[in-house]
Amino acid sequence: MSTPHPRMLELTINTDINAFSVTNNQLFDAIAEEVDLETVTNQELREIFFIVRKQLTHLNWKDMVKYSVEHLPFGLNQTLVAWDGFNPCTGCPDAMLEDDGYCHNRKKCKAWEIYEARF
Repeated sequence: MSTPHPRMLELTINTDINAFSVTNNQLFDAIAEEVDLETVTNQELREIFFIVRKQLTHLNWKDMVKYSVEHLPFGLNQTLVAWDGFNPCTGCPDAMLEDDGYCHNRKKCKAWEIYEARF
């Protein structure tokens, strides 16, 4: 097992917890949302279950990490400001204030989403 990165320890991310897992029950429930359990045979259902499980084993989670990082919302460095109840636009390096006093990026800003929902 590899040694946890020091930054993970700084952020108090528990290294013993799985980041992603799906129980067979959750998987079955998801399949049940997609197929009619009244008409599908047990053999078909068994095959569907194993096909989906096989697909999950080939899931390329590193591509998901790359995509997520490439599509991060604005204002991530200001989320603590928003959680504390202060306007996150003040001092934000991504702020582009318009004539109405609102930031141009507010619709895609995580900090503004937090601030707006809380206050």
